[in-house]
Parts: sequence; C-alpha cells; structure tokens
Amino acid sequence: VMDRPQTEALLAWHNGQAFFRNDRLADAAAQMNRYSTVKLVITDTAAANARISGVYSVGDNLAFAGSVAKLLPLRLKYSDKSIELSADNSH
Repeated sequence: VMDRPQTEALLAWHNGQAFFRNDRLADAAAQMNRYSTVKLVITDTAAANARISGVYSVGDNLAFAGSVAKLLPLRLKYSDKSIELSADNSH
C-alpha cells in the first residue's frame, strides 16, 4: 500500500508527458500510441519485455522511438503510419 501517490507521473501527464519507471516497452508503447497517429509496433518478445525509464513527450512517437533505440539494443523500421521496434541481436 502506497501512502503517497506517484506525483512525478501525475505531473508529467498534466504537462503532456509520459513518465515511465522500469516499465515494459510494450506497455509504454501502448500508452504512447494513445496520443499519436504514427503507431509504435513491437515485433518480438525481447523488445516487448525490455524495460525503460524516463519522461517522454506524448504525441511524438518518432522522438520516443529514437530515444529508446539509443538506450536499448533495438532496431527501428519506419513507415508512413508506424514504427516497428525489434530487438537488435547484433550487439
């Protein structure tokens, strides 16, 4: 039981940002997809289960994908309406 709400997350959403703390990439992508016409598509289990933390601007999935790919070993594939994120096994 938490006796204090996670104020960071509440403040982030109020300011148009998403706050993630050790969240699965699949869960973060689902939240980000609610606010963007360019959808994030996770193509494999390794990428889906990768953990991320940080504060990201909602509605900008292109910047989110680019930032996450710098932090995690991911491969990105862009199209007009989606960004596919997959594990980069070459690392």
